[in-house]
Amino acid sequence: MLTYKTISLFPQTFVRLIGMTILEFDHLDVAFEKAYREKQSKRNKTLRGQRPRLRKVGGGRPSKYELRDRLILTLFWMKARPTYKVLGELYNINRATASSIIKEIAPVLHKFQAVDSNYDEYQPKRFYSKQSLLVVYPEIGKLRELNTKGGKM
Repeated sequence: MLTYKTISLFPQTFVRLIGMTILEFDHLDVAFEKAYREKQSKRNKTLRGQRPRLRKVGGGRPSKYELRDRLILTLFWMKARPTYKVLGELYNINRATASSIIKEIAPVLHKFQAVDSNYDEYQPKRFYSKQSLLVVYPEIGKLRELNTKGGKM
């Protein structure tokens, strides 16, 4: 739903939802991708169970979602603090998928000054329902309508 392709069409909405301009995000995205790839290449244990890897980095099923869109999801989550369930409803994904995306992306984001380094997974959530989130961020409803033809994130 909040893909870069869709949200970048509306610069003011981009700033309101993500907390930075499109240009700032593009700079962050380039640096983030490099840091993310570097971190992935150094992983020698699995994410689940912390067992030694059996496959090389990059092995296994690739993510259905582009890295840039996962970054946007995480930045939106850090700004709005919805529950994983609400985030999943907005993106048409399972809440477990939303959680795993954030747990994968957020630690890498801490290397950058442009992002709030006071990230705390256990900080109280602000939004427990999609309706309460849409009251504060009505732009999301309009973006969802635009993206209904495209389906999922």
